[in-house]
Amino acid sequence: MVSGAALVVLGAGPYIRISAPVIEACLAAKVPRLDFDDDNESTQHALGLHDRAQAAGIPIHVGCGASPGMSNVLVVDAASELDTVENIDMGWLVGDERPEVGRAVSNT
Repeated sequence: MVSGAALVVLGAGPYIRISAPVIEACLAAKVPRLDFDDDNESTQHALGLHDRAQAAGIPIHVGCGASPGMSNVLVVDAASELDTVENIDMGWLVGDERPEVGRAVSNT
């Protein structure tokens, strides 16, 4: 599925279900991978594959930008449209798809 790609960018979630199969496909096809993942479990899994990725000669870029990252860029963009900015509050809505684990954004 990823064979022949120059880079696979994973931006789909939930990462807890999607990340591992995509990394495995990238490792098998020797295709670099980048994700926006910020979920604890899937990030730990991806980091645990460092040696395999290094042996395959491909980069596996993990946690490249949902938060922090794209959220910061969106805030700066929104603030640039305003005359003055005193405070910026970020909100993040999370689901309850994994109640036994807790919310990914607060799971450390």
